[in-house]
Amino acid sequence: MKVFILPTSYPNIHNPQKDIFIYEQAKQLSNMGHDVVVLHVEKLPTKDILKPVSNKISEIDDGFAIRFTKCQKTLMEDRFPLINRDGFVRNMEKLYLEAVDKKGEPDVLYAHFSCWAGFAGAVLSQKYKIPLVTIEHFGGLLENNVKKSIISGVSYTRKNSKQFIAVSENLRQSIKRLDRKNTEEIRVIPNMVDSCFLYSPRNNKENINILSIGNLNKGK
Repeated sequence: MKVFILPTSYPNIHNPQKDIFIYEQAKQLSNMGHDVVVLHVEKLPTKDILKPVSNKISEIDDGFAIRFTKCQKTLMEDRFPLINRDGFVRNMEKLYLEAVDKKGEPDVLYAHFSCWAGFAGAVLSQKYKIPLVTIEHFGGLLENNVKKSIISGVSYTRKNSKQFIAVSENLRQSIKRLDRKNTEEIRVIPNMVDSCFLYSPRNNKENINILSIGNLNKGK
């Protein structure tokens, strides 16, 4: 199966660890025999708004997949989400057309995060009649005050996805709460742990040391 992966962000030269789990999953899909192509709109921070940026689409061989990437300047993304969203969609379509020209039409679009890769995937799915699968990871959807632009983005993506997946039951329930008008099914597929990590026998000591590793931000 030919799979076009649409990430909202992806490891790159400026941030090699950015959403590395998407990279690892793309690699695993390739190892399973799928023909994987990654369409990466690299969003540059607002601080780079005055720096010259090439409009060229780069084609990169990651060894297991071909990645088509294009840079996009972002301007105060939190304040002007729809302006940045629309630019993201336009750039994603350019990547899609370039990839189709070079690699042929995909069997499926596979997007990570509704905002904005899933949203762009939904637009492409409707326009080019390619089924879309979206997997939602965004922990911000668990909060009480979620921006209307995010909710509408999730709603549109969910409505136009062949399959919409959440990575936890809590996230599924939160999406259903925020997006009550949609009745489309939300499947739950938890994040996996590689089998190389073995579980130790239960420690019966009173004092247990727990290590948690995540991004150094308030949400984590």
